[in-house]
Order: sequence, then structure tokens, then C-alpha cells
Amino acid sequence: MRNAKPLLALATAGLLLMVFLSSNALMSQSPPDGQEPGAAIYRDAASSVLWIEVLDASGSVVGTGSGFLAEGGQVLTSAHVVATGTPRVRLGPVALNARAERLDLKQDLATLTIEGELALAGLPLAQHSPPPGTSVWVIGNPQGLERTITSGTTSGTRTEDGVSYLQLSAPVSPGSSGGPVLTADGKVVGLVRMTLRTGQNLNFAVPVEAIRAFLAGDVAQRSVETFQEAIQLLAQESGLSFASEGLSDPRGCALARSAISMAGSDKERWLQATSTAWKHFRVTDCLDEHLGWARKTYLMFGAGHEESFALYSAALMAGARRASDGTDLWREAVQAMEQEDKVRPRADWRFWADLAEAAENLPGMGATAEHALERAAAPCMQLALPSDGPELQANEGGQCRNRIGLLVFAHFSAQGKLDAARAGLGIATNVRETQSEDFELSRWLAGLEEHWLALANSYFQVGRFADASNAAATAADLWVELGTWHSAFEARCAAAFYAGRAHNDDDALRHGRDCIALSNRVENPDTLLLGIIHASLSRIFQARGLPDQVLVHTQQALALLDPEKNRSLMGSVLEKRASALLDLQRPSEALAAAQEALQLTDGSDASTHFVAGSAAFDLRDFTTAERYFRKAAELNPSNSAALYNVALCLENRGFRSDAALWYRKYLKLAPNGEKRPAIEKTLHEWGM
Repeated sequence: MRNAKPLLALATAGLLLMVFLSSNALMSQSPPDGQEPGAAIYRDAASSVLWIEVLDASGSVVGTGSGFLAEGGQVLTSAHVVATGTPRVRLGPVALNARAERLDLKQDLATLTIEGELALAGLPLAQHSPPPGTSVWVIGNPQGLERTITSGTTSGTRTEDGVSYLQLSAPVSPGSSGGPVLTADGKVVGLVRMTLRTGQNLNFAVPVEAIRAFLAGDVAQRSVETFQEAIQLLAQESGLSFASEGLSDPRGCALARSAISMAGSDKERWLQATSTAWKHFRVTDCLDEHLGWARKTYLMFGAGHEESFALYSAALMAGARRASDGTDLWREAVQAMEQEDKVRPRADWRFWADLAEAAENLPGMGATAEHALERAAAPCMQLALPSDGPELQANEGGQCRNRIGLLVFAHFSAQGKLDAARAGLGIATNVRETQSEDFELSRWLAGLEEHWLALANSYFQVGRFADASNAAATAADLWVELGTWHSAFEARCAAAFYAGRAHNDDDALRHGRDCIALSNRVENPDTLLLGIIHASLSRIFQARGLPDQVLVHTQQALALLDPEKNRSLMGSVLEKRASALLDLQRPSEALAAAQEALQLTDGSDASTHFVAGSAAFDLRDFTTAERYFRKAAELNPSNSAALYNVALCLENRGFRSDAALWYRKYLKLAPNGEKRPAIEKTLHEWGM
């Protein structure tokens, strides 16, 4: 019972704390109804499950996990939860200082001593692990959600390198490490340890036999005390994700620092520590430190040492990519790689791809980048590509084509050599053509769509609209393959717009229809974009003499566009609608549409006035028609048809002298116009 005794005599305060903890346990959340026997397990066991925080030297929380009070008053948790900092147990708003009393890094078990008496019932330990198929429940604090219960079944006990694992299907999330695994009788059969990163629902716990052996043993390690222990804990992360909040970046950094410190001046240990930390941790929070370690390692071994150089260059590249201004790191990377090539000439495509990327990010080093790309491409293109998708995922030929293609794209895009950039992007994209249908597309296609869309925009900026349309269409195709419907919709609409600017009406029509179809898969599609596409299609159908289709798409465009924000575009759409209505012999509606268009705009469009005049003429409102035709002629003095129609309106109103004047204006502007014979005959009959 020594773990349950307080470290300090708390007198009255201790008594009050015990009362509070006891009452706090009774107030813990209850499980949902209808989950028997899980509800009974939760009722009896949840109050004995603890939330553990781990603090660094500054007192900041760098990790969290779970633990529980076992029979005999022992507080159990995972060693990896508490090995790299100072533990603290939290019960609601109360935080209790604790210390790790015993650790077994191999079995990943630890006991804690807490400053305060826990008025809680200890959970009984089973004698043996349950057989496969047994229902189990896990209680823990995933993502800081206190005392959450999940259920599943056991899949058996596995043993690897002398370590036993109880496999279970109960969901395990970060924050659950150290929590109990219980059977229907409320007994602990395991302690949550980790989940397999690459597996689905492959979760593991320390079996109860190992827990009992640990509690009965004499392991008395209070912290990570030896270099091999630090390396062991680092390496355990390989392929596994502990179900604590980590090993988080801060805790991984702390463990890496311990290993580095213990390595001392032994360069082989130093290399082992730095390379193990780099391999097994996301060290973004201590990337600068890791770069320093990698730099020192490389200096220890000197140029020509493959492993230390690989570590050094990887750290340099990662640091430069992350830095807001990575110029110095890019330059250091280039210098290191150039020196390495002199000492030991390199043929590896990865080496030259790294050099190309680094040089590309430095001013005045375009030639170096291009040379490196050539050196990378030669061995890359000799690597075969399998036709089977799962093999391709790890295939070097696919990896190098993807990376080098993107580097070529970036290099030549920056120089404005868009066709060369497109060729590089094509190399990266074509890798997908060898994939089987069940292959995980996102691995290879991630980011390619944005690059194609960026290329489309570059082509558009220089007026190469057809190329812009093709690039945007490729982006849309990739997004469709990924099922990213919103992006696919926008890219397809862009392809339609660019094709329209290129006067390629067939492509504009095809992409426009696809854009509209994709909008049905999108929640809250961009209405302006859709309105523009419908307007564009109405123009195409107007040119092809299909007024019914013009009405369909102008109606859709008008419903989508905002009359306050898109007045000019709506005016153009209404003009096309008026023309279509006129072609369908619906002059009243045509006149109304044309007049609405003029009201929305500044009235400076000659075509709209002409359509309004034509509609009024069909309605035999010659005065109104004359006014609109006069305005059309004023706005577009080269429009001979407007001059003729003014004359025709005046003639119908009985103003022959004025009509003759406008007929002569027509003849002057169009001396060989088709109306010349009829006009001359009319003027002759009038004696003019």
C-alpha cells in the first residue's frame, strides 16, 4: 500500500482533499443508456481511471495519457507516458503532483506515487488474458475527453522480441495509453499501449500476466537512465503510435535530447541517437536542434560518409522548407552536396533532385538547378514502372518520376517556359496511368491538381487560352478521380471559360456542361461561376441559331447572378435572351427583356438598343422602334442596318423627307449594300 500513502502530511487540507476526490468520483459522467454490460462496467470502474499530464522542465504540458488505480493501491500507467517528463494526475479541476516510482521500458509499464490519498476503489486484476473473441471495454481519456468508454473484442496474445501484446479491436485514440482493458466481470485484463499506424483497428495492450509480473518484480528505474534505454524508447515509435498524446513533438524532443546527451563524444552513439530520432519522430518542435545535431554528426564523420551525410542533408532540406526564409539553409545544402559530389561522385537521383530543389530556391542558381535536374532525370527514367498499383506505391521509378516532374514544372514555371513546365507536370501526372483501380490515388496525385490549375492561370495571363483550358481540364480530371467535387467543379468551369476565350466553342460547350453537372455534387456551389458558364453557353447557342437553348441558359444565368453586383453581365444575358425571344416571334417579351437590360446597365450597348428597336417594330410601335434604332446608330455609327431601320420607321410613320435622309445615310455608309436597289426604287417613286 506504499503507493497510496501521501508524501507530505497534509493535515486538515489532506482530509478535505480526500473528501473532494471521493465526491468527485461519484460525479463522473455516466455512459449512454442501453449499453449493458458496458454501463455497469463504466459505473463501477470509471472513477478509478486517472487522467495523467506530463510536464517538461518549464512546467508546460507536453503530453497526456491515462492510468488507473489497481488492486493493492498501485497506480499503473504506460512507461512511455511518463518517461520523459514529470507526471501530474488530474481529477476534474484538481491537479496532484506525482512521480514515476518504477518503470519497465521493455514492457512499457510504470507505477506512480501521488501526493495525496486517493479515496477510490482499486480495479481487480484478472489472473489470465481472455481467449480470442472475448468482449472487452477500454476506459481512457482520448484527446483529453475524460473517462470515455469504448468496446471491442480480443484477437489473441502476440509475442515479439520477448514482449507480449494483447490485441484488441476496441477503438484506441491518443490520450488512452495507460488506461485499463476490462472484461464483463469488471476485471483488468490489459493496459492500453498503442495502435499500429498502418493497420485499421489494430490496437494493443500490455496483457495482465505482464502487469502481474511487473508488480511482483523489483524493477526500480525512476527515469531514462542509460543510452540504450533512450534509444529503445525512441525506436519503439517505429511503425507504432502510442495511445498517449504523443510521443508528441515536445516529448520526442526531450527523449532525443536525453539520448544525445548520453551519447557524449562517442560518434557512433551520436549517429545512432540522431538518426534514430530523425527516423522515428516528427521533430518539428525541435527542428533547429536536430539540424544542429545532424550538422555536428556530419562534421564528426566528414564528407564521404553516407549515413551522416544523408541525415545532414535531410535535416537541411526539412529546415529550409519549413523556414519563412530558408535562404541560408538552401545555400548550406547546395554547398554540402557540391562538396559531397567532389569527394564521392554521386549517381543517385535523390541526391540530384535535392540539389535541384535547393538551387531552385536560390537566386542566380538556375543553371545549377537545371544541371541537377538533368543528372536526376537520367537514372530516374531508367527505372521501370510496374503495372500493378500496390507495387507502384513503393516503386522507386514512380517516386522519382513524380518528384522530378514536379521539380521540372517548378523550375520552368519560374522562368516562364510554360511548355517545358507542362512537360514536367505531365511526367509526374502520368505515373497514375499505371495504377490499378484499388490503388490509393491520393498518394500520387496530392498537389498535382493545384499545379495544373496554376499552369492554366499562367497560360491565361499570357493569352494562351486554349492551353489554359487544357491545363484546367486536366486539373478537373484529377480532382474527379480523387472525388474532390468542389475543386473539380471550379476547375471544369475554368476550362469552359478559357475555351470560350479561345473561341473554341466545342470545348467550351463540353466543359461547360460538365461544370454544370458537377455543381450537383457540390454543396453551395459558386453561383457567380455557374452564372458565367450559363451566360457563356447562351452565347454559343445564340451563334448556332438555337434560341430555345439560349432561353434555357439565360434563365439559369439570371437566377444565379446578383443584379446589384453583376449588372453588366446580366445586361449581356438579357440582350441574348431578348434576341432569342425575338427569333421565337415573342416581341413583347423581347422588348421587356431588352428594356430591363438597358435599365441594369449604362445603356451604352448598341446591340441591346437594336434588339429593342426590332421588338418594337414587330409590335408596330414605330415611334419607339425609331428611338431605339437612332440610339443604336449613334452608339455604333458603322451599323448600316440601324440607319436603314430608322428610315423604315420614319417611312411607316409617313415622314418621307426624313426617311429619305436616313436612306441616303445608309447608301453613303454601305454603297454596295443589299438594300441599295430597293432604296433607289423607293426614292425614285417619291421623286427624291
